[in-house]
Amino acid sequence: GWSPWSVGVSPSNQDVCYGAGTRNLGTVDGGVQWQQIVSDNLPDGSSATRGTEGTTTYGMHFDPFDDQHLFISYTDLGAYHSFNGGKSWFHSIKGIPREWINTCYWMEFDPKVEGLLWGAWSNVHDLPRAKMYRSGNLVNGRKKGGVAVSHDSGRTWEKSTSGIPDETVCTHIVLDKNSPADSRTLYVCGYGSGVFKSTDGGNSWSSADNGLGANRNAWRITLLPSGTLYLIMARGYEDGQIVDGALFRSDDGASNWSPVALPQGVNAPNDLVFDPSNPRRMYLSCWPSERQKNERHGGLLRTEDSGESWERVFDDAAYVYGAAVHPDKPSTVFIATFESAVFRSDDRGTSW
Repeated sequence: GWSPWSVGVSPSNQDVCYGAGTRNLGTVDGGVQWQQIVSDNLPDGSSATRGTEGTTTYGMHFDPFDDQHLFISYTDLGAYHSFNGGKSWFHSIKGIPREWINTCYWMEFDPKVEGLLWGAWSNVHDLPRAKMYRSGNLVNGRKKGGVAVSHDSGRTWEKSTSGIPDETVCTHIVLDKNSPADSRTLYVCGYGSGVFKSTDGGNSWSSADNGLGANRNAWRITLLPSGTLYLIMARGYEDGQIVDGALFRSDDGASNWSPVALPQGVNAPNDLVFDPSNPRRMYLSCWPSERQKNERHGGLLRTEDSGESWERVFDDAAYVYGAAVHPDKPSTVFIATFESAVFRSDDRGTSW
């Protein structure tokens, strides 16, 4: 089936029509035949994009063994990967359980073992947006998800969920690159389920929630070079009421968590990155508090002391989704906002 959101007919030739929706289609014969206009299918089974996809991209992920091999983790499409630097793409869902394939939230490559990577998957898409609470997809019995592992660079996948409940919406996965290559330590965020940890490369998992509050919307984990972990709990909703998001810290491998104080009114942290030249300097992307008028407490926060204090360095009405620090020029910071714009600072956020 096709559910168009809008349809446009050529004013000079009424046989020409285009429709945008769950798929983008066009006709030149008055609707007798329709063709998709998103991509071109190539002889090797890959596709080349025309740049008209309408979906959410959660991340781009780069193979440490092949600079031409890259992934995109998607809402609605699962995951795609390219072996030629992005010129054409293959769907990467073979072996993923059918009920998970809607969304791949994140991927993590092993830097020491070629072809080995893990992914966080779910049938619940578009988190952490508020509309997903209204959709009803987050109720038990409907939500599904988990961790999958690939040993052949994403050509095929298999479940890796022993110890993770079947109704876990997995939204992020982090690898401790300092853990032994034959027994990797991994951390996974379960939206509504808290944090899970594995010390055997994902073969088995255990809950790592000690010290966390009532909000278990684990969304993103940041691992510093020192081994310190920071955990973002996304803002949620329960019985129509806002459940504040939060930031937590662990210095013992997620055995215990302690809250990190945020400025007054900040209740929707969304992403945390650190400066590789000085990991005590971090940038926290925030969404504003939900109010009908005069939205505030969003933007970008910067800390110079590992979260003991924060300074706002971008418009507090902005929905800042995520940030990135240039690895070779750490004074350069990029942010992506929900207002469809990307901003750049070359002075650590002082000006943009």
